[in-house]
Amino acid sequence: AIEELSRDPDVVYAEPNYIYQALAEPDDEYYVNQWGLPKIDVPSAWEKTTGSQDVIIAVIDSGIDYNHPDLSDNIWTDSQNNPGYNAIKNNADPMDDHSHGTHCSGIIGAVGNNSIGVCGVNWTVKIMALKFLDATGNGTLSDAIECIDYVIRRKEEEIDEGEHIVAVSSSW
Repeated sequence: AIEELSRDPDVVYAEPNYIYQALAEPDDEYYVNQWGLPKIDVPSAWEKTTGSQDVIIAVIDSGIDYNHPDLSDNIWTDSQNNPGYNAIKNNADPMDDHSHGTHCSGIIGAVGNNSIGVCGVNWTVKIMALKFLDATGNGTLSDAIECIDYVIRRKEEEIDEGEHIVAVSSSW
């Protein structure tokens, strides 16, 4: 039909009658303040996907507030229900007492379109909490390396559980 119309001298231009949709825009309370997500065109990516529970992002930082209402559904846990690793205390409690790791995790994977707080690039993802920075925001290189080693062990099938860790966030 377009070719036929294009040959008609009375028709200047012909194109399909495309269907357009508004881009996905979440209803989260503070999304309007998240100027960075629209700037990198995340809303058009959300039209294709909002993430997957099969993907794990390891966040090496000050830990994560794994009880945070925008993050709790996306926190990874191991087979013993531990949310990650705390290299400072050498235990499985990476609770954030500085907030930097929680902030970064929110950008990565705060649950979106739940009418509260903010939304992350991935609304559905698993975030592994790894703590090496303390309440003052300081940490040692050796503790950071312990966190990296933890990720490597978790990823390798023959050791631990062979997790599908696709990226490590190290914004420190």
